Amino acid sequence: MKTRFAVSLLCCAAVLAGCNAAMKGTSALRAGNYAEAIADFQAQAAADPANWQARELLGYAYLKSGDAARAIPELERALAQEPKASMCHVYLGWAYVKLDQQDKALAAWRAFNDPGKPLVAQEVGRLITLVEIEQSKKLARKALAAEGQRSLAAAKDNSYAVFNFAIAGSGQELVPLQKALTAMTISDLAQIKGISVVERARMQALLDELALGATGAVDPATAPRAGRMLGAERLVVGSMNDASGKLGLASSVASTRQGDVVGSFGLSEAKEKFFELQKQVLARIVEVNKIQLDPEQGRTLLRSYHTRSFEATVAYGQGLDALDKQDWLAAQEHFARAAKLDSSFMLARLARDHVPVGVTITIGQQSSGDVVGQRIEAASAAQGVLPTSTTHPVVTPATPTYTPPPVIRRHGC
Repeated sequence: MKTRFAVSLLCCAAVLAGCNAAMKGTSALRAGNYAEAIADFQAQAAADPANWQARELLGYAYLKSGDAARAIPELERALAQEPKASMCHVYLGWAYVKLDQQDKALAAWRAFNDPGKPLVAQEVGRLITLVEIEQSKKLARKALAAEGQRSLAAAKDNSYAVFNFAIAGSGQELVPLQKALTAMTISDLAQIKGISVVERARMQALLDELALGATGAVDPATAPRAGRMLGAERLVVGSMNDASGKLGLASSVASTRQGDVVGSFGLSEAKEKFFELQKQVLARIVEVNKIQLDPEQGRTLLRSYHTRSFEATVAYGQGLDALDKQDWLAAQEHFARAAKLDSSFMLARLARDHVPVGVTITIGQQSSGDVVGQRIEAASAAQGVLPTSTTHPVVTPATPTYTPPPVIRRHGC
C-alpha cells in the first residue's frame, strides 16, 4: 500500500508540475514575456516528451520572440508526434516566410486541412494566393537573369505549361474566356497522375516580365524560350477568335527540347458551349501528348465540367484578369458573382475565398513576415484558437493512471 501511495504522489506531482508550467507559459505569452514563456514550455516539454502541444506552443513562443529558425524544429517535432496538429502547419508557413523560404511556406500551408477551423483555412488560402503571386514574380526575374547567363535548368520530363491563347484582332471581350480557358485546363492537367503542370501564377508572372502579359501572345516559335524559363517540356499555345458568335481555337503543342511543334489542332464551338470546348481542348492535349488516362480519370476529367454557365465562366475570367492586375476588390467581386451564378463552380468559390483583400507583402522584406503573422493571429483569434486568447484551452499533460500489479494467486491460497 505504501508503494502504491508513493507512486500516486509522484504521478500527481508530475501532473501538477506540468500544469504549473503550462499555465505559467500561457500567462507569459499573454503578457508578451516570450523569454519566460519559452523557458516554461521548454520545461514542460522536457518533463513530458510526449506532449506535442507543449512543442507547438514552444514553437509559437519562438515565433513571437522573432526567432523563426528555432521555431521550425519545435513545430516539426509536434507534427511528427501529432500529424493532425493543424495549427503547426500554419505557424510553419509563417516561420518560413520570415526566413524568406517561400516554397517551404507554401508547402506547409497547403498541408493545412482542418474543416473545424474555416476562418483560419480562408486566411491561409489568401496567403497562399498572395505568396504564389509574389514568388512567381521573383522566379520570373530569376529566370530572365539565368537566361542571360545561360544557366537555365533543363526542362523536366512530363512537365507542361499552358499559356493564355492569343486573341485575334481587337476582341478584348474575349479576355475573360482566354483567362478561364487557361485556368480550367491547368486545373484539369494538374489532376493527372505522372505529370507536373506550371501554376497559372508562374506563367502569368513570366508573361508580365516578358511584356506579354496583356496579350498572352506566346506563339509556337517563341514558346520554347518561355518553356526553358519555366522548366517545362511540353507547351500548350494557341489563338482564339470570335466569328459570328462561334469561338474558334487554333492550338499547338511545342517541345522545349526540340524547339519545334509536336502537334496541332483546331476547334470551334458556340460561345455558350464554352464548357464543352474547354474539355475538347483537354482531350486534344491528352491525345497529342499520348498521355495515358485510366478509365476513372477519363470519365472524371473529360466529362465533368467546371461549370455549364457561360455567364459564370465570364465572371470567373474577369476575376482572374483583375487578380493578374492585383485589383483584389474587383477580383473578389467577379469571383463572388461567378459562384452565385453557379454554386457548384468550385474554382470560382475557392478563388472568391482566397483573394488576398487588404494584404500587401513584398518577398524578401522582413515586414512581410510581420504582416503574415498579423493576418494569421487575427484569423486564429476570430476562430478562438490563438494561444494568447482567453478562449484557448490551457494545455496540460494527460493524467497518468496507476495500474496495480496483477494479484498472483497460488494454488491452495
